[in-house]
Amino acid sequence: MKKNILACLILLTLMVGCTAVSPVGPNVIPVAYIDSVSATTAILGDLVSFNGHGTDEEGSVVAYQWRSSVDGVLSTMANFSTSELSVAKHTIYFQVQDNRGDWSKEVYVFVNVIPTHEGKPVINIFQVKPDYVEPGESAVLSWDVSYGNTVVIDPDIGNVALVGSRTVFPSKDTTYKITATNDQGQVTAESAIGILVKQPKTVELYSIPGEDGTVRRDTIVEFDPMVGGNSSGVPMQAFLSFDISMIPDDVTIQNVTLDLTNHAIYGYPFNFLGAMGIFNQQYATLDSNDYVIGFSSNALYTTYTEPIQVYTSNQFIDSVQTQVDKGSSRFQIRLQFETYYFAEHQANYMWLSSDKVKLTITYE
Repeated sequence: MKKNILACLILLTLMVGCTAVSPVGPNVIPVAYIDSVSATTAILGDLVSFNGHGTDEEGSVVAYQWRSSVDGVLSTMANFSTSELSVAKHTIYFQVQDNRGDWSKEVYVFVNVIPTHEGKPVINIFQVKPDYVEPGESAVLSWDVSYGNTVVIDPDIGNVALVGSRTVFPSKDTTYKITATNDQGQVTAESAIGILVKQPKTVELYSIPGEDGTVRRDTIVEFDPMVGGNSSGVPMQAFLSFDISMIPDDVTIQNVTLDLTNHAIYGYPFNFLGAMGIFNQQYATLDSNDYVIGFSSNALYTTYTEPIQVYTSNQFIDSVQTQVDKGSSRFQIRLQFETYYFAEHQANYMWLSSDKVKLTITYE
């Protein structure tokens, strides 16, 4: 008898000890996930499918629940489909339960059910913004169509969903057209975008008196620009300097004109001295070394008559473009006659006023 009692006491002690070292901790609630919904906008009677799952760190998921903020509980399966959602904007909630009876927090998705429509599709929105872009810039084309089976946008886009947007890069003025079709027919709408054409800019530049001047063949430098020969038989070359620092270095020069019409003539330089040439010469600071011997063929412009109109040429355009591309702050030129001849030591030259010689540059 005592042996039986002792055995029972030992067994009871072992059972209590095992219980003490294996307590049951607090449960970690499961987590619910919505994997997919076949449509977030549906027409009344359309079949909408829902898929979800759950996870539990300490056990397993044993139950599911889907419910609508409008229609109540929809299903107790992980995946289901229904065509009985009411016309409304639904918040669809999903949660899972673990094997210890705890439910997860609800996750949710929005589904909008719209009434059936008898008639052609309705284009709610079709627009491209902004209305104008510069070449190479993008715009956003957006649309919203109801009751359509197919939606097509031209040009260059094709079939699209009922609602959406697309980034476009039009290279020219473009009119986009949307065509929505259902069993009752089709409707269209248009939206246009324009390409901004850069307007050319024009600057009028007068020569800089402090940088203009004359260099004589006898190495004397004078401040007033004069071209021809003086009464002592000394040839003179005129130099003019223009500030082009305000022209950006990434532009294209469209046109260049030089206006020498405001001048004074002494003697008959255009009768006796042959052609007058205008040359690009980046002389920086004028000195006696800038005088050029000989009359070369690379003139920007050559004239045999007194200036009565502005001068322009492709050579002018190319020369200014070269200096702009280099980042030069100045465009400078030299004027000289082809030869010199003096009758009874008569002066034959053209005098220019620095503040009235004008260079006009057009660029974009």
